[in-house]
Amino acid sequence: VCGYSVFRRPVGRRAEVTALLYGVAMGLTFDEFGMWLHLGGSYWQRASFDAVIVVLSLLGVIAFAPRLDRMRAHHWATGGVTFIAVVTFYWMLYRSLHFAEARVGPRLHNIEQSGPQ
Repeated sequence: VCGYSVFRRPVGRRAEVTALLYGVAMGLTFDEFGMWLHLGGSYWQRASFDAVIVVLSLLGVIAFAPRLDRMRAHHWATGGVTFIAVVTFYWMLYRSLHFAEARVGPRLHNIEQSGPQ
């Protein structure tokens, strides 16, 4: 579907159908992406969910961003502030998860191991 939309440049009804099929394909891909990242354990389940959300957010920002030749100073400033906020947030999230893993992790691992198999 992506190759067709890039090389054939559909218009009208064909463009709408191509966009719909591409959206379905992206949804299925991210569903599989989440399963690929599922490595077991409660921490990795959360990490795989976060990874899918980050990738979707990045694609959303790219999809709605203006073309580079139409970017103005406020676009760059907003993008920079957003980037710094996201990096800071994920650094704090990483540190808190690392702290929680050290403090609560052994107990959670014991509960998970003693559960039904």
